[in-house]
Amino acid sequence: MHFVNNKLDSIQGLGKGFLICVIAGNLILCVTGLVAVPSMIEYSKLHINIQKPVMIGLSVALIIIAGVFITLLGYFSQRHGKHLKNKDIKEHIKRMGIFVLVFICFYFAWFLLCGLLGSAVYLFFRQSLSYTQIKMAIDIITTVLAVLAMPVVLMQLLSFSLSALPARQAVRAGLERLPAGYFRLLFLACAGLLAGALLSWLFSLPGGGGFLTALEVIAFTALGSISTCIIYETGNAIYAGGRK
Repeated sequence: MHFVNNKLDSIQGLGKGFLICVIAGNLILCVTGLVAVPSMIEYSKLHINIQKPVMIGLSVALIIIAGVFITLLGYFSQRHGKHLKNKDIKEHIKRMGIFVLVFICFYFAWFLLCGLLGSAVYLFFRQSLSYTQIKMAIDIITTVLAVLAMPVVLMQLLSFSLSALPARQAVRAGLERLPAGYFRLLFLACAGLLAGALLSWLFSLPGGGGFLTALEVIAFTALGSISTCIIYETGNAIYAGGRK
């Protein structure tokens, strides 16, 4: 397998370009998600005739921003590492495009699975529980399963970013390496979700206005940047020593 086979001492080994990309990417995503998206949604509520195009446009914009972000992460993580294969940026764009397509397919399969699971839970408990209780049970089950599935998605992202394998082999390699990093990535996902929930609660308190929004963007940018660095450092540790 064409995985990197050196172990980086720290995430700093990936270079300043990677760190700048991490911070800038998370900042753009936070500004888009916390400022632009709510503003556009509120605007669309006042103009019902454009609500659907606005939502579609926001979704496409977020996908493009995220796609560019992870493409640059893959490029800089290899470009600045020691003895890493310096793939051309066009190759990274191609690989991340394939990853996005794989992720979309996974998302639709996941959506279908959750729908079937929700229907099964409803049919099983409809005689003994109220609709509200059944809905709460379905929400809890799907949330837990989503958290448990997050390391799988992250491992696939790392596989596409840190390898030169064809798409099918990259997916297989991500699954093969999953046991080595599943619990580390699961812990990171849970810690990130808890920290994000705490920050959301703190910034939902009344008062502050624009200043509070700026602090919220800064806080979530910092959280996202730290999480991204740990994820890629974990990926390099997991794939270090992998077969060429």
